[in-house]
Amino acid sequence: MIICYYQYALVHSGYTGHYATHNRMFFRRSGKKKAIIYLPGSVGDNFIMLALAQQLKDADFGDIAIMSNVAAPIYKKITKSLGISDDVFSAKSISSLIKAYISSFVRDTYFVFILTPDAPLISYMSFVFYFFSPTKIVYCLYTDIHKKPKVFGRCILCTEQDSAQVLFKKIFDRLSLNAESKPMHLSLPKLIESNYCIFHTYPSHMDDRVVEKEVIKKGLSEYYASHPDISKLIICTGTMGDRLINENFDDYIPKGCTYLDLRGMDNLFGFMHMIHDCDRYFGVHTGPTQIAAMFQKKGLIFFKRYRPFFGVEYNKNFDILLLDKK
Repeated sequence: MIICYYQYALVHSGYTGHYATHNRMFFRRSGKKKAIIYLPGSVGDNFIMLALAQQLKDADFGDIAIMSNVAAPIYKKITKSLGISDDVFSAKSISSLIKAYISSFVRDTYFVFILTPDAPLISYMSFVFYFFSPTKIVYCLYTDIHKKPKVFGRCILCTEQDSAQVLFKKIFDRLSLNAESKPMHLSLPKLIESNYCIFHTYPSHMDDRVVEKEVIKKGLSEYYASHPDISKLIICTGTMGDRLINENFDDYIPKGCTYLDLRGMDNLFGFMHMIHDCDRYFGVHTGPTQIAAMFQKKGLIFFKRYRPFFGVEYNKNFDILLLDKK
């Protein structure tokens, strides 16, 4: 109640300053910077932010901490495997938030996030960090899909037409980092020699993402015809729901290929390595497909609707098939 009243008083008094900046003289701050990267929740958005974190680490920005809105233990394993950071905590952990809050008084700290449509947690956290700590808040707002939220800090305005590299460069500038941003990618050591392909599908119950089986099968058959040396073993991934209703892959898989149905059988950490080590990746436009693009995989991407979101930077190794193209 006290915080809400203080927020009300600040907003209606026209106060726009940074509360903690008036008290910095009382703290001895170290020269090393720290960036807290927020993972909002969806697989695609989370890995985009991990790609940003990896570029910050490669540019010797300073210490990197990852704050995850969901599945913090899984993302801790993923972040460590990617060589980004061991400092991963849940956005819902009060003790971790307090620790991050206190550390901001002794070192330059940046809170970096991409705004999602449903971001009440970010709204409250940005208020506390902005007005009651020296933390510098840097966030991105898409003017064509988001209304202006109740979020405090320095906003980077962009549109869905902006590439990840352009967005990362804007973030670098806000972080006073003198480095060139790179196209979105991720680096991961190879665990096994690949001898399989991956085919990833949408959940069948999502009416707005129903895919045309005949078109996909034709696309896969033509791809195999033009790449005869790739593995004929296809690992099929997706949701457990499709597996439970006995939807099979016979209508998708080209003649001469065999498949292994692993829908719902893998966790995100194992799935990441599976994608990284595969021979080819075939999939509809979704989070795992963005991961494959970041790993510079070769393959075939299926679009039900074309949407130039900045996370969809499929490299030139991918062929793209528009399912709704007449």
